[in-house]
Amino acid sequence: MAILSSTFTYLTALTSLLVPLALAEPSTQSLPPREFTSPPAEHALRGDLVCELDDVAPRPRHPDAFRPWTHEPYCIHPVEKTLLGFCTFTNADFMGGRGLSLVTLPDLAQAIMERTTMAISSSPRPAIKAGETIFLDYPALLISRDSVEVFEPEERIRMNWMALLQLPDAGRGEVRDMASDGKYKDELDNLVAMNSLGVQYAGFRQYGTFPEAAKMNHDCIPNTYYRFNDTTLAVEVFAIRDVKPGEELTYSYVDGLQEIPYKDRHRLLGSQFHFECNCSICGDTASRRESNRRRDNIKNAKAALNEVSDDAAQVVALCKKLLRLYGEEGMILPRPLTAEIAAYAANQMGDAKEALRYAKIARDYWSIIAGPHSSEVTRLEELIRAPKDHGSYKPKAGEAAEESMGAGGGSGQEMMEDEDEEAVLDAVRAAMLKAKKVAKESGVGEKEQEKLVEQAVQAALKRAMSKDEL
Repeated sequence: MAILSSTFTYLTALTSLLVPLALAEPSTQSLPPREFTSPPAEHALRGDLVCELDDVAPRPRHPDAFRPWTHEPYCIHPVEKTLLGFCTFTNADFMGGRGLSLVTLPDLAQAIMERTTMAISSSPRPAIKAGETIFLDYPALLISRDSVEVFEPEERIRMNWMALLQLPDAGRGEVRDMASDGKYKDELDNLVAMNSLGVQYAGFRQYGTFPEAAKMNHDCIPNTYYRFNDTTLAVEVFAIRDVKPGEELTYSYVDGLQEIPYKDRHRLLGSQFHFECNCSICGDTASRRESNRRRDNIKNAKAALNEVSDDAAQVVALCKKLLRLYGEEGMILPRPLTAEIAAYAANQMGDAKEALRYAKIARDYWSIIAGPHSSEVTRLEELIRAPKDHGSYKPKAGEAAEESMGAGGGSGQEMMEDEDEEAVLDAVRAAMLKAKKVAKESGVGEKEQEKLVEQAVQAALKRAMSKDEL
């Protein structure tokens, strides 16, 4: 283990990796790093370990020496990956004194604090529309998931506890209030495993402990979802469907539950979170049976979709079936991508009207889930504006030629034939006018005039045919 009492000392050893920080002079009490080896993957989490809190001494608070951190960072690194070091960083002033601790790479911690701005939490409202923000919450702990795989369990637990104990009383109390029994002996391991949200920062996976969001209960068909803002560090909890006044706010503790039948969900939630779900599709036998039937149909339809990806008509039909099943099951999250796939497939069939219908469905759901200004909404707007100009559009058989002719296009041969026909008609019209003029000037009767005109037309047609044969 390497316990470095100065961030300056640690960063000096990692200058090729880290962004320089504005730091104080190194302490004269710095200890040389003691190296250790990374644990095998199967030992990344151990249920029999308990951190001895008497051995964890939070670093004293130094408001100015280690800005933006209020405590001296605590760092360790594995011997075979000397540049892959993790530290505990604490800013006790974050969120008005609730505090924030990070267990992560030093350069990532620096980037987080350089970009972070504060936002004001919004209060829940009696009735909420789909897509509306319900509340914002900020993390008390952000722990890199990679630290679980890199360090010996004893070292990892020690770092996590130091991160917690360095929080102010308010923040530390909020976090420890979340503690509950679990499969690990260590209180903080259980807390992180059962109450954290998975978020990403700069491509790094993090366990985020958000005290307010953690109070929400699970539902297999939830009415909320969340987005992580890596500028404010806020989790935005929003409604994925209309929420009635007084209705409980819920979210799914496990992503990807849309195909899992009741028994597997029951086993998963019980082993990981230690409760039995009694939501609308788990509460009684009839509901479970109907839900299992729909989820089995969803699983089969998705498998079939992968097999007919080259058949646009089949793709549209299966997407239509999936959207119906998602609606019956109350699932929101899979809908936008399914509708978007149907839109592109319909456009490949040359059915711009159907493509437009599915594109609008996809856009509306992406606006709820990814946000109205997301890249997903932008790409659907391009399709909606001009389906036939979109790269996915393929005209129906015969449609391309008709459109081309209507626009003055067509092949060279077709254009030449059109021009020849126009020339013949012009010649015939000229012959008719000349014959009528001659007959009128000669004073012959109407029958004679008609005969002269007919002879003139036949002669003009004969000349035109003679030219064509040449």
